[in-house]
Amino acid sequence: MTGEQSSPPIDAVLLPFLNAKDELESQQQLELLLTRSAEPILSRIVKRKLQPAPGSSSAVEISLGIEDVCGEALLQLLSRLRELKANPRQRPIENSLGYAAIVAYNACNEHIRQMYPERYRLRNRVRFLLTHDQTFSLWESHNESVCGFARWQNDDHHEGARRLRDLQDSASAFAESGLSSTDLERLDLDGLLRAVFEVGSAVPSSWTHWSTR
Repeated sequence: MTGEQSSPPIDAVLLPFLNAKDELESQQQLELLLTRSAEPILSRIVKRKLQPAPGSSSAVEISLGIEDVCGEALLQLLSRLRELKANPRQRPIENSLGYAAIVAYNACNEHIRQMYPERYRLRNRVRFLLTHDQTFSLWESHNESVCGFARWQNDDHHEGARRLRDLQDSASAFAESGLSSTDLERLDLDGLLRAVFEVGSAVPSSWTHWSTR
């Protein structure tokens, strides 16, 4: 045993591209890699993160943004793959789909930061509170980030989180919740989250229309 650490393994999906012997074969393998593996996951994540709400007046603007973000993410991934081709053992990619997903999420976050700076700052404040206050929690469910009271995470059905989705998708459900008549402006962020989640706990289960985005 020499004490030297071996390099992490490279995802086998990348090997046909990395082992290509000439420029033509390399380009062909790169195109296959992008069209069959990378582009579908980039597009799926970006659309899920940036898809406009039903009836949004800015649907066209947001749709154009989705195209731009997909293109930017693809360029970043392409640059990284060419860098890997030049030096396969420096920063190897062990999971190509996972890496593509990270690129997509980062591109979405950068787009939101540039387009909606106040929203981006609020998002970071909410995320910090969800992950540092033991009352709340942030977790993954069906490939989607879900937040709520920490106790909801142990509920296989996530009823509270499901009911909150109804408030987002249904104006009548929001009006009936009583949340719209609450003086929310006087609440700090902690109190605001508690008020919203408590409404989620109380909303009748008949309002539930769960869908994964």
